[in-house]
Amino acid sequence: MIISIPSSLIQSSITNFENLLKKPDYKDANAEYQRVKKASKGNPYWYSLYGGPTSIEKLADYLKLTAMYHILYRQWSSSTHGTDIIQGKISRSSTGQTEILQLRLPTEAQVLTVLAVSIALELFQLFIRHYSRERSSDYKNWYTNEIRATYLRLTQDKIIQIKI
Repeated sequence: MIISIPSSLIQSSITNFENLLKKPDYKDANAEYQRVKKASKGNPYWYSLYGGPTSIEKLADYLKLTAMYHILYRQWSSSTHGTDIIQGKISRSSTGQTEILQLRLPTEAQVLTVLAVSIALELFQLFIRHYSRERSSDYKNWYTNEIRATYLRLTQDKIIQIKI
């Protein structure tokens, strides 16, 4: 299916965006973006603005999440970006035939679920600690009564089973 968008609508959208960037709330950020873009000869990452880290690895170091970067990002980056199309994807089946595993095979769905829940729980704690410290006991009760048992089961028992 081909979708045709009138050039007048495209030009109108561009003009609206350019006008938005001239407003006081966005002017400073746009100037910083243009400064970093010119200095780096390309589109800068959001975290590099205002003297921020120049790479995602340096961002992880700054946030004291270096281990998470090395365990998650480095390990999964090539799969996520599709650069490991062949590496580790060809194997022998139990009958001796050659197999090619599909990309993003969901056999690790439970591990990924545990990681996602762990990160979400950590973010909830950080958010509460920063914005609503008085609700800490509510969070603890919610976790204890609603989440903990299932989360622990997910970390200890094979609940999600993917058959290939």
